[in-house]
Amino acid sequence: MKRFLIFIWLLPLFITPAFAGVKHFSVLPFSVHGPSEYRYLSQGIQSMFVSRLSSPQVLESVEVNTKGKNISKSDIITQNNLDYLIWGDVTIFKDTLSIDTKVLDRKGKVFSKSLVTSQDKLMQDFDNYVEDIKDHLLGIKPKIKSLAQAGISTNNKNLPGRGLNPYFEYSTSSSMSGGVIRTQTLPFELVGLAIGDGNGDGKNEVFLLSHHQIYAYILIQNKLKLLSTYDIGRNKKGLNINVFDSNRDGYAEIYISAVDNENVPCSCILTFKHNKFQVVQDRLKFYINVKRLPPDYSRRIVGQKTGVGRLFGTGIHEVVNMNGKYVLGPRINLPDGSNVFNFAYLPEKNGYKIITTDSYDHLKVFSDDLSILYKTTKVYAGSSISLEGSNGLPGLGESRTDPNPVYYIPTRLLPCDLDRDGRFELIVAHNISLSSMFFSRYREFPEGQIHALYWDGVGLNLEWKTKTIKGSIMDYGIGDINNDSKDELFVGINTYPGPIGWKKKKTIVLIYPLNIKKK
Repeated sequence: MKRFLIFIWLLPLFITPAFAGVKHFSVLPFSVHGPSEYRYLSQGIQSMFVSRLSSPQVLESVEVNTKGKNISKSDIITQNNLDYLIWGDVTIFKDTLSIDTKVLDRKGKVFSKSLVTSQDKLMQDFDNYVEDIKDHLLGIKPKIKSLAQAGISTNNKNLPGRGLNPYFEYSTSSSMSGGVIRTQTLPFELVGLAIGDGNGDGKNEVFLLSHHQIYAYILIQNKLKLLSTYDIGRNKKGLNINVFDSNRDGYAEIYISAVDNENVPCSCILTFKHNKFQVVQDRLKFYINVKRLPPDYSRRIVGQKTGVGRLFGTGIHEVVNMNGKYVLGPRINLPDGSNVFNFAYLPEKNGYKIITTDSYDHLKVFSDDLSILYKTTKVYAGSSISLEGSNGLPGLGESRTDPNPVYYIPTRLLPCDLDRDGRFELIVAHNISLSSMFFSRYREFPEGQIHALYWDGVGLNLEWKTKTIKGSIMDYGIGDINNDSKDELFVGINTYPGPIGWKKKKTIVLIYPLNIKKK
């Protein structure tokens, strides 16, 4: 009994500081030095520190209120019974981001650590950075970590979305190969691509849109077999295509946004019953598109009129069927600069983010109260499908000095949760052209990639990407394109016409089989 009591008395001496009891910390908002659009980083970095440092029964965050109070940091620790107080600065210069963090403990000692990284590598470097600070809080001595200890697998088994497609490159690896199917080359220039069961036979048809025609195909053994064509008119120019069964009658409708020779909207809605295109309504005087809208994120038709002296009017509306006619219905609350083509909702557990593109092919992220949170430095969703404007582009919330400005309709913004982990990613094209960066009217893309981006609370970061695709990415989607009861990522591309554009563009569809978890 005496030996047991001695053991109990000596036991605390053998417990490492990391497990001696719960430690409490608080993180103050970081000071941000840089352009005003990065002010969101103040609370963004703060919340990222809290989430990454917190461990139940080990490290727990305490919220403190210092607004309007002239109080020292040591007093904050004392009054809130903290073990550590964390604060710091964020400095942004061009694409470089510097984070300087200070940690004050109960004894008045200050620990400092800095991180200098690029915005593209912020999240990867930040995680390692916070892990080192966490080790300091737990009293763990710095040590050199192996790849396995750092959570990085050399055989890709622990990568996010593992096995989704072997042709995808993940943000921590680029060693994958294989896994893409190509259809035959088709002798026309592609504008848009969508799939759906238009004839009600239980199989998806592939609908391809060129500037003046719609083509209906069925994919058999990786070959596109033509079923029918429809001429929308030489005096019209197709802008995009969507296919879905809005009235749930078993036959998907085809929605075409188009303009006439004077850039006036003249959209149309078709059916494909009995393998024949039939007009439901023609010459709609507004642009149309199909978007997933909250709260249930079901697909709905949206529309927008032109404005006076501008390409787009001030309101984007749901399109409703009134006595057999499609008309503009309730208005959708969206950020300034939004149009019917350039926005998407990215669902979250407790709400959503709104993603838009600007005229310079950057993605913007807005909160549900329409406050801007983030803007990418990379360009996404660039396309060659244009609308000629006049008197600037006020409908976009932007202006240009070009006397005949051109607005390029972005490629599709496609939110989805392919790996079924509850976090939605944004599937988006990243067309690559050095010439288009210097010449605003040059929009030929020799190559590109499909990227899957996720919102981490601070910015959009890369989850995975396809390998480089030779040609210009025009449209893409997720669905059962080959009717094998499995969803695929399908991508419609135009072949590159050469540096001076003398070659005729042709269409190819790429198909990426996906290993998607069942719900």
